[in-house]
Amino acid sequence: MMNNNFFVLYSDCIPVNGSARSLICDLGRNDFIFIETGHYEALSKNTVVVDHENKEWLDYLVEEDYGFYTDTPERFPRLTFNHENSSIITNAIVELNESADHLKKLLEKSEQSRIEALELRIYNRSKEFLVDILSLISSSNIRSVSLCLSDYRTINVDFTMVLSDINTLREQFNELKAVSLFACSENDSFIVQDTLIVYNTTSLRNDHCGRISPKNFIINFQNFAEANNCNSCLNKKMALDTEGNIKPCPSIEKTIGNINDFDLRDIANNTVIQKYNIAKDQIEVCRDCEFRYICHDCRAYLSPEKMNAKPKYCSYDPYTATWQ
Repeated sequence: MMNNNFFVLYSDCIPVNGSARSLICDLGRNDFIFIETGHYEALSKNTVVVDHENKEWLDYLVEEDYGFYTDTPERFPRLTFNHENSSIITNAIVELNESADHLKKLLEKSEQSRIEALELRIYNRSKEFLVDILSLISSSNIRSVSLCLSDYRTINVDFTMVLSDINTLREQFNELKAVSLFACSENDSFIVQDTLIVYNTTSLRNDHCGRISPKNFIINFQNFAEANNCNSCLNKKMALDTEGNIKPCPSIEKTIGNINDFDLRDIANNTVIQKYNIAKDQIEVCRDCEFRYICHDCRAYLSPEKMNAKPKYCSYDPYTATWQ
C-alpha cells in the first residue's frame, strides 16, 4: 500500500524566491502562484517530506495542480535551465521611414545570424510600402513579423478600412503575427485571423518602452531559461535605426556600426552588446524580486556606472511586495 509520503512539484512548476514573498512559475500553463518565502526552501529541494506541519499548504498546491504526492520522488527529476540557441541574433527591431535599403541589407545577412523574428517600426504608412517590405521578408528565412504603424489617426480613413488592409496583408503574408496601431483614440486589442491587433493611444516613440508591469510578464520555458542565464530583453537581439545604424535596442543611443559594413557574426563578441547582457541575478533589487525570471529587463536609460541597477521605470518594491 502506498502512503504518499513525499510531495513533488510538477517539472514545469518552478519555485522562485523573493525577499517578501516567493512564487511558483507554471511554465506549462503560463501562470504563477504566490507562496510564503518560508516555504521556498523546502520546495527548492524538489522533494518535500510530508508531515503534519506542512500538510495543509502542500494540500493547497495539490488542489491548485502545482504538484502531487508520491512514494517514488526519484522518478521525477527537476528541469534544468541551460539556455542554448545557435543563432547569433534571434530577434531584430528595424525602424523604417522612406527607405527600406537597410532592411534589404539585413535580410541579405540574415542567413549569417538565423534571425527568427522581426519587429518593424514604420513611419511611412502607405499600404504599397507595407506590401513591398512584407514581400521582401516572405522570401527570407524569417517566419514571424510584427508591425508597429505610426500615428494612424493622421490617415483620413476609418478603422474598418485599416482592418480591411490588415486582413488583406494577413491573407497574403503568413509571417505577419501582430500589428500595433499608434496614436489611436482608444486602447484596445483583439485577434483577427490569428493576428494580434493592438490599438495604442500613445505615439510610436522609442522612449515609451521599458515600463515594468505585470501585464508584460512572460511566463514560458524559453523566457524563463533565458532570464536565468542572460539578459532576457537584449540577449541575441539587435535594432536598426532609419539610417541602418546597429544598436542593442532602439532606446539605447550607442551604436556599434552600420549594417552596410558590419558583419553580424561579430555582434556576439561586441563589447557594447556584452555590456548590456546582464542576468537578473546580477542586478541590484531585481535579484531579490520574485518576478525576476518572468519580467523583461530594460537596460536603457541607465548611466554606464549604474548598469547593474534595477530598470529605471520599474516601480515594484520586492522588500514590501508593493507597486508604487
